[in-house]
Amino acid sequence: MTVDDQNTKKEESWRIGVSFMRWQASLLVICIAVYLVLHYYIPAGCTFPRTDRLIHLDSFGRATVISAEDMDWYVGADKSVPLITQMNERNKNIESRLASLRQQLQDLATRFSEVAADPVRNAVDKGEFDTAVRRVFQLYAGLAPGTLANGNEPVVKQIQETVRELAGLKRVQQESLPLFRPPEKFKLFWVNPWGILGEVVAWSLFGLFASLLFHSAHYARKGKFKKPETVVGWSKIFYTPVVAVVLVLAIADGLLHVSSAGTRIWMIPLFGFLAGFSSRKAAKVVDGLSEWALGRMARSLQGDEDTTPSAGVVAIQKVMLPPETIDDLGNQAKTVANAMLAQKLSQLTKPS
Repeated sequence: MTVDDQNTKKEESWRIGVSFMRWQASLLVICIAVYLVLHYYIPAGCTFPRTDRLIHLDSFGRATVISAEDMDWYVGADKSVPLITQMNERNKNIESRLASLRQQLQDLATRFSEVAADPVRNAVDKGEFDTAVRRVFQLYAGLAPGTLANGNEPVVKQIQETVRELAGLKRVQQESLPLFRPPEKFKLFWVNPWGILGEVVAWSLFGLFASLLFHSAHYARKGKFKKPETVVGWSKIFYTPVVAVVLVLAIADGLLHVSSAGTRIWMIPLFGFLAGFSSRKAAKVVDGLSEWALGRMARSLQGDEDTTPSAGVVAIQKVMLPPETIDDLGNQAKTVANAMLAQKLSQLTKPS
């Protein structure tokens, strides 16, 4: 091959490569523009679940986590565990004060009458502690001086103090709910089901176009860009988003794990971009996943596959079972204490 033929071949390779890159760059700009417009009209913050869908407060202010998995997925253990620990401590204080208040109200009814205690009791039963405080004040103001002098004043004041403490605990619990919002710096991406699908597709295309532009420019510069590669590039536009969605589903379901990295909802765009940028590697991972999953299905038909629950499910079921003996209660308490200690140590040793 003569020098002229080589130059002609390089020019042809350059022309094909530049033409292909123009199309990819145009599509990338269009995708980014559509992505930004949609995020402008549908802010990411409105797609995060409300706090009351993650943690529930009853009428007394006692907190209950609705879904530990959702709490970890949307908020993260580093932020939620300390807050939940504090709320659980307040739950115990609310329980103890409610028990004391019921006994005090019974004492009040014995000293005076059920009619005197009923307004306070009704307000407490509804969790309306501020109303109960006013009812106690009205009761105190309506008592005759002689009645207070017979040792009844401390009982009324004790009830008033307990109700005020309950009102304060409930107020602090309610003020803690907004703290369970995800970190503000991650409120950039949609997190509802359809939003997640859109994020995965969009970021996989961003990664794919970036990869195609990078490699196309590399080979076009050397004059080694081949026309058949354009067919491969165009086909990737169609199968890469599907592969990325499958990978994210596998990660969300726990079939795939990223070592030394906790999976959170705001990491989904990163996974989508990486799947698009390395679409061939992502396709190989999906191929291996299909062989693993279909192989397990085939073995299950033969009765050879182990059908016992996963270790995580067993651990959750074990914790949820109530202790049958004092020893079981002690073992559960020891397990919880060790977990809390490990969490605190990890926070202390974490570099600032």
